[in-house]
Amino acid sequence: MDYLHGIDCQIIQHPDMFHANSDTELLGCFMHVKRKDRVLDIGTNNGALLLYASRFHPCYLHGIDLFEEVIETARINAEYNHIDMRFTVSSLQEFESDPFDLIVCNPPYFHTQSNHLKNENRYLRAARHEEYLSLEDLMKHVKRLLKDNGRFEMVYRPTDLFHVFTVAQKYGLFCNRMRIAYASKKKQAKTVLLEFQKKKKGETKIEPPAFLDDRNSYGWEEQV
Repeated sequence: MDYLHGIDCQIIQHPDMFHANSDTELLGCFMHVKRKDRVLDIGTNNGALLLYASRFHPCYLHGIDLFEEVIETARINAEYNHIDMRFTVSSLQEFESDPFDLIVCNPPYFHTQSNHLKNENRYLRAARHEEYLSLEDLMKHVKRLLKDNGRFEMVYRPTDLFHVFTVAQKYGLFCNRMRIAYASKKKQAKTVLLEFQKKKKGETKIEPPAFLDDRNSYGWEEQV
C-alpha cells in the first residue's frame, strides 16, 4: 500500500502499471471540486485523482480507462477507502454519459512517432504516448462531455502550452486558471496545471507557483 500525500487514503499500485507521481499530486491539489459535482477522470489508472476529488464529497465520481485490469485496481482502491465510485472500461472517444461538472485528466503527452521508442509495456505506453488519445481528441470529447458551466482540469508540459491553447480554442475552451510547477526555485518550469471552461474569452488567473522540493507550496491549506 502507498499513501497519497495530502489526504487520508492508501492505494495499491500494480508494479507493471502507471504509478501516481508528482503530476498526480499537483493536479489533486489544483482541483476545485464542489459537493454537487459530477466528476469524470479520463484515464483513471489506479483511481488516485478520484480519491483526491473525494475529499470534497462530490455527488458522483466516475473513472474510465482502456484496460479491465487497470480498472480492477481502481475498484479495489475505491473499496479499500470506502468511497463510492463508478468505473467503465472504455476509450474516451467511445464513452457515452450524461454531462459532467468537472472533468480531470493527466493525459499522455509524448508525441513519439517511432514505435521502437515507445514503451513496450502497454499500460505505460497508453499512459505516456498519444497513440490512444491525442490532445485533439481529448479537447474534442471533453467539450462533448462537459456541462456548459463545467470545468476541465489537466496537467501538461509547459513547453507545449501554445499547442494546448490552440487546440483548446478550436473547441471553444478557454483557460481561466493556471498554476506552474518548478522542480525548485532556480529551475525551469516542469509542469503546468490548467483549468478550462466553455467560453471564447475572459481573464486567466495565474495562481502562486508550486515547487516540487517544497510540498508546502502546493496550496493544500487553501484547498482543504
